[in-house]
Amino acid sequence: MDSHPIELLKAGLSDIPQLQQIAIQTFVDTYAVFNTEENMRSHLENAFSKAQLTAELLNPDSEYHLAFQQGQVVGFIKTNIWPSQTDENWRDGLELERIYVQQTHQGRGIGNVLIDKTLALAREKGLPYVWLGVWMKNEKAIGFYEKNGFVKAGTHVFRLGDEDQHDFIMKKNV
Repeated sequence: MDSHPIELLKAGLSDIPQLQQIAIQTFVDTYAVFNTEENMRSHLENAFSKAQLTAELLNPDSEYHLAFQQGQVVGFIKTNIWPSQTDENWRDGLELERIYVQQTHQGRGIGNVLIDKTLALAREKGLPYVWLGVWMKNEKAIGFYEKNGFVKAGTHVFRLGDEDQHDFIMKKNV
């Protein structure tokens, strides 16, 4: 655990430049080696454009929270309630659609702080569980979620560019 405290702040429109930068950086760091440049570019342009992030930040059913350490953004989460979730089969819970920590800050407890925040959000909203989709090939992330009490509960398809990828749905009761 890093000795510097983590501060979590709900993101607003003024945070788009920082959010866009960390979202693209962490996604590329995590997935570029496994995917074609074309599919990565297509996904990044769609998922993390200023227009897309603006729409998501204005959506009352979605929230972004940024993790700051020593004044720098080091990670973030995006959560969704129904109807903004990516899979209707889990609409009774809170979706953790995105959780990313900069590679240089992984292993310092930041991910655990972000998971705790997600569980707190589910409790605040009166939702019985948190669920997420994680790429079946992302063994590091699967191990992290299992260590945090998530269990495999199903599967779904995640579209990246022109490729269908398969995710485990992992769930944790709050």
